[in-house]
Amino acid sequence: MTTRIFVPFEGEDAGAADLTWGQRNIWIPVRRHRSSLAIGGALPLAAGVTVGDVAAQLQFLVGRHQSLRTRVEFDINADREAWQFVSASGQVPLEVVDSDSAGGDPARVAETIRRRFLDTEFDYPSEWPVRWAVVTRFGVPAYLVSIICHLVIDGFGVLAMLAQLLSQGQDRIGLTAGMESRLAALPAAGADRSAAAAGSLEQALWQSSPAGRRVSDSALRHWERVMRGVPARRFSDGADPRAPRFWEARADSPAAYLAVQAIAARLQLGTMPVLLAAHAVGFARATGSDPVVTQVMFSNRFRPGLAGTVSCVTQPGLIAIGVAGITFDQAVTRASRVTMKAAMHSYYDPYGQQELIAMMGDQRGEQMDVRCFFNDRRMLTGSDVMTGPAPSPGQLHDALGRSTLHWEEPTDQSAEPFTVNIEAATDTMIYTAIFDTHYISPARAETCLREMEAILISAAFDPAAPSGIPPA
Repeated sequence: MTTRIFVPFEGEDAGAADLTWGQRNIWIPVRRHRSSLAIGGALPLAAGVTVGDVAAQLQFLVGRHQSLRTRVEFDINADREAWQFVSASGQVPLEVVDSDSAGGDPARVAETIRRRFLDTEFDYPSEWPVRWAVVTRFGVPAYLVSIICHLVIDGFGVLAMLAQLLSQGQDRIGLTAGMESRLAALPAAGADRSAAAAGSLEQALWQSSPAGRRVSDSALRHWERVMRGVPARRFSDGADPRAPRFWEARADSPAAYLAVQAIAARLQLGTMPVLLAAHAVGFARATGSDPVVTQVMFSNRFRPGLAGTVSCVTQPGLIAIGVAGITFDQAVTRASRVTMKAAMHSYYDPYGQQELIAMMGDQRGEQMDVRCFFNDRRMLTGSDVMTGPAPSPGQLHDALGRSTLHWEEPTDQSAEPFTVNIEAATDTMIYTAIFDTHYISPARAETCLREMEAILISAAFDPAAPSGIPPA
């Protein structure tokens, strides 16, 4: 049995504005893929939590944050004509689902609701961007399902939202101790609106100002410099069209995890550039493309006014890494350098970015295709940070042979041509390739993942290990 409660909310700010840059960055693929790209999941509720507690949390968060009470109007015939409307008050629905009448196991019922929430596109003009449900067992709340439209929040925004609940003493959703320690290190979202958490209306106002336009123009000049030095296309005769069209491979490698730690310790760098360099070498070995061009996701919360914002401000920066004729250590150093540059130029107007890509395609006489992505999701949980002593060769040797590669069920749900995600994990490295077989074959995608592991293992204790890509 399902009932629906309507939770009233009130907020201090309201108004209309253009979409922010972060919202536009999501709006473009939302329109292209016809998917809300929503984020969230299901969490077990702590003992003693009531439906009233969950409703109070929902009321608090939606009232507190502009992004959670934002709706979007758009011209269905124009990809770029969209505006956001922030309401001062309203009612947001909260589903309460009795697992005893919906399948018995509350975890399974929560997963079913999660999939329904994710698979159903949001009604942007009329639906609030927050979908919450409580799953009960014998009338006692057991799970919370929370799905939020990606147009109004990103992964770091979700963490900031949870961090605020902790700072307000309102968390009753059963977070793990590790997650609580990670959240405790984050700024309390919205604690200081003027310094820590500019809302989407303030962001849109600043972005349309002369100062905002200067920041965007500078970032797009960086994009232009990178694109002028690379081939127009990432994939050459590598397609193997399948039906369903979109595939995903998932690699799990304890040996790669240890190798990354060893290389990072040797070079005194973070683990992210080590993995980015491995991705570049793997992609070059699989496709013959060099330099390797990819977009890397950056939170942008180091910028003034965005430290604890509960909104969508993550955007990609563009990098190019040449890996031919060098050692892997040199590739890691290059990856670190270009990543810092890209991070400083990852805040810009995506509409201007699209115009720049189109203009450069016209100049070259062929379409520029830079839709390759590298996304280190470990940063959301802090598991990208190396802890403890570097591993020994013996430990790496013991981990060899425990690697696995698993194929998910292919789908017709649209995706970008090629995306590598680094997933949060403990004592292993989990990385996935999600790709369009009209651009790259499953065989080449698999090669990319396997060669990522191979270069990491070969370079773990050998500073002279070559990239394996011959000079042009």
